[in-house]
Amino acid sequence: MKADFKIHCIALCKNEADVVGVCLREAIKWADFIYVYDGGSTDGTWESVKKLNHSGIVPWKQDARVFREGLRAEVFNEFRHQSSKGDWWLQLNVDEFYVGNPKAFFSRVSRGEDLVWGIMAEYVLTEKDVGEIDFSLPFERVMPLLRHYYVAWSEPRAFRYRDGLIWNEDWAWPRHAGAVAKERIIYKHYPCRSPKQLQARWKARRENRERGFEGWKEDTEGWRQTIKNSKEFLFDDGVRPLRIDESVLPRHLEAPYVRFAKQILHRCRIWP
Repeated sequence: MKADFKIHCIALCKNEADVVGVCLREAIKWADFIYVYDGGSTDGTWESVKKLNHSGIVPWKQDARVFREGLRAEVFNEFRHQSSKGDWWLQLNVDEFYVGNPKAFFSRVSRGEDLVWGIMAEYVLTEKDVGEIDFSLPFERVMPLLRHYYVAWSEPRAFRYRDGLIWNEDWAWPRHAGAVAKERIIYKHYPCRSPKQLQARWKARRENRERGFEGWKEDTEGWRQTIKNSKEFLFDDGVRPLRIDESVLPRHLEAPYVRFAKQILHRCRIWP
C-alpha cells in the first residue's frame, strides 16, 4: 500500500524533562503531528516541549487532573478535524521509542485491519548501569548505554481513522475501532533512566494513586527493588534485532469468526 496517510501521535506526559525532547525530536522524523497533553509537570517538561518550536509538535494543554487512559480521547476529539480517512492515530508516551520507521510499518497494514497492537521491549536499570554510567549526561547519550531489556507485554497502540469513529472519554480506545492487524509494531520503553529519575517516578505514581487512579499496582515505596540483576535480562547489542518470543505475550488477534463479523459490519457500515 502507498504511504498516502498521515500519522497523528497522542503524547501524554508528566515530569519527564530528561527524555521528552529526545522522544519528540525522534518521533517527528516520521510523525506528521504530535499533540502533547501535559499532566501538570513541575520539572520543566512543559517548557521543554514548547521550546521545540516545530510546526508538527503541538503543545496543546497542561492540566493536572488525575491520569486516566481516556485522556487521550480528549486530545483526539480536539484535533480529529485535522485527520482524513485512512490516517493513523498512535499512542506515544514520551519515554518510548518506536523501532524502525512507523510510516513504513503502517504502509504494510492491509485494508480491513484497522487496529494495531504493539510489542513493548522494556529497558531496565541494572547494577552494571548504576556502577558504570554517568547519569549526569543528557539522556540521548545515556539511552544507548541502557541495554538490558525484557519483552512480556503487548497492547493496542494505533487505529486507522474513519469519520464515524466515536471515542468517549470513559474509554481507553474508540468504540468499534476495527479488526486487529496481524503484525504488531515494536517499541522500546525506558521507564527507569537514572536512580534520581526513578525516585521521582515512584513519587509521581504514588501521588496519582492517592488521588484516585487505580492502575500501577507496584509497591510504590520499593523503588530500590527496580535496580535489576543484569544476568536475568536480555542484552541489546545494538546490532541484532530484539529477541521477541510472541508465545509469552497476550493474544492480540480475535477469534476467526469475531474477526470476520467485524469486517462485515464495517464493510456494510453498520459500524463506522
